[in-house]
Amino acid sequence: MQIIISTFFVLALMQAPELTSGDQDFGYDGVSGPLHWGERYRECAGKHQSPININVLRVKQVSLPDIQFVGFDDSIDGVHVTNNGHTVLIEVENEPHPRVRGGPLEGDYVFSQMHFHWGDNDTLGSEDKINHRSMRSKNKESKLSSETLELMRQRREFPSAGDTSSELRVLNKRIKKLIRRDLRRSNTRAIEAAIEQNRGSKVFVQQLGRGHLTKLRSADGNIVASKPEVLAEIEGFYGQLYASHAQKSVAQLTDSRAPLIRHYTDDIPDVDIGEIRIALEQLKNNKAPGEDRITTELLKAGGIAILEQLQRLLNSVLHNGITPEAWSESVVVLFFKKGDKTLLKNDRPISLLSHVYKLFSRVITNRLAQKLSEFQPPEQAGFRKGFSTMWSIVLHSKADYTEDRRL
Repeated sequence: MQIIISTFFVLALMQAPELTSGDQDFGYDGVSGPLHWGERYRECAGKHQSPININVLRVKQVSLPDIQFVGFDDSIDGVHVTNNGHTVLIEVENEPHPRVRGGPLEGDYVFSQMHFHWGDNDTLGSEDKINHRSMRSKNKESKLSSETLELMRQRREFPSAGDTSSELRVLNKRIKKLIRRDLRRSNTRAIEAAIEQNRGSKVFVQQLGRGHLTKLRSADGNIVASKPEVLAEIEGFYGQLYASHAQKSVAQLTDSRAPLIRHYTDDIPDVDIGEIRIALEQLKNNKAPGEDRITTELLKAGGIAILEQLQRLLNSVLHNGITPEAWSESVVVLFFKKGDKTLLKNDRPISLLSHVYKLFSRVITNRLAQKLSEFQPPEQAGFRKGFSTMWSIVLHSKADYTEDRRL
């Protein structure tokens, strides 16, 4: 008798039970071959033989004894390998053969064959399916070069007594440098391949290993994995982190500072296109946009039409004191630092703000910098653009030198 155990991903293991009565249930040879499987088991007839599709809704959880594998860790002599273009077949010719028993199996089963089975089209994944979906086999090549791996092997064999030696420090420094180089080269190759194949950015982001946050550990220690639960956990964590729980005293409820006195009488002037141009030039390119997906490069390339629209928007905000609701929202990106990846405290949050909001902030900053500079005394050289404390030092040195000459 023979039984086929399939992993549904890459390979299938064929096990053959020991023949004790001459009867044979099913196998690959003679009257027990695939053409006769349906005579004994109707579920194994015709196209039901292969490929196999597992419907997870019909799977039943059954408690069974453990399956025991005997001889699978031993070296095997007399292995015959055949590649027929459809599968790579491995057969064991010499005794003793590995055996398997226990679980749902009755008696001992002897190893017969092993298939590396990709199906007729090796671009579609496994031939057997789960919920009518093929599972792709992953062939992950190392991102590290052989030179780096060899140095890492040498470091593992380094005597522990010399952990603080200069040789080990030099080796560690060399390995870190090579790892950075290898990862940079691997990422560059992945991006170039995606561009040449006209594939989207999501493809090479996945290839670079920048995965999505799929599970988190909640405050009560449970693991949450669904998207709504993960988002709720993030919102609750950072909402509590940034919220102020301090109780204000009565003295703090009243502002004891002196009233603001205006030192000028001019009305707030409108934002002109020249100011917007200057502020745009000060904004850096290649920065991630906010939720509106508007980049600095897009604003700069829009020409006079975009500048006029920006002028109307910024003047409305400036005079009415009401900002767009989108300016109060940001895209929060989490960067993992170290430790347990399921704990949010081990991530560093970065808020991506609207670039139009940044442009408005830059216009206001430029105006304030000009006004504040006008009210500063000439002796104030520190913390001012275009000034340096070195000027004061030079002037004092000159004054002292001149005074000494007079004496």
